[in-house]
Amino acid sequence: MEDAKNQNQSQHVRRLMKAPGAKQPRKGLNSRFKRITPSDLWIPRQQVSNLTKRIAKFGCLKSTLHFLLKKNRNRLHSLFAHSKNEKTLYQKTELELVRFSFRPDSADWAELRIAARYYGVSICNFFVMLLLFDENESNEERRISWENFNDREFRNSEILLTQLISSKRNTIFFSILIDSSVSQAFPKMSSA
Repeated sequence: MEDAKNQNQSQHVRRLMKAPGAKQPRKGLNSRFKRITPSDLWIPRQQVSNLTKRIAKFGCLKSTLHFLLKKNRNRLHSLFAHSKNEKTLYQKTELELVRFSFRPDSADWAELRIAARYYGVSICNFFVMLLLFDENESNEERRISWENFNDREFRNSEILLTQLISSKRNTIFFSILIDSSVSQAFPKMSSA
């Protein structure tokens, strides 16, 4: 086996939980399997009513996140202006942030994280951006229903985010590819 110090390339894969109610293989105090830990989204107080309307419409925050990502998946690369900063931009604390805990689908959380990194903002900040974008779009254009997003084009879309730091270490290049053929560039994993 080749010495790891001499390698100039590395890849790793994290498996995402598939079942919505999947449990971790970790036992709690009463010998029951504990569920995956919840994730938090911090929402500005002024956007809470908008979010609660979406939650009421889709049944839960998990479904709301799924809808917002699915609706915007084919245009994630061009929704917002890119950040010029090298640091991640977070929401301002003066916004009186309200915590929403939920158990998102692992794939949706990973996709949210990738898109947020592409734009140089925090996960929570990007979610609020999607929420505001959807609200503005709904007010200006047609109403879009959940059923419109069950077609194959969206189900088979994959996202690839590439980050490259220049050799002079003064620039970071970002590239995002949204396509159904992204997985062809990577070796298939065995299910064994």
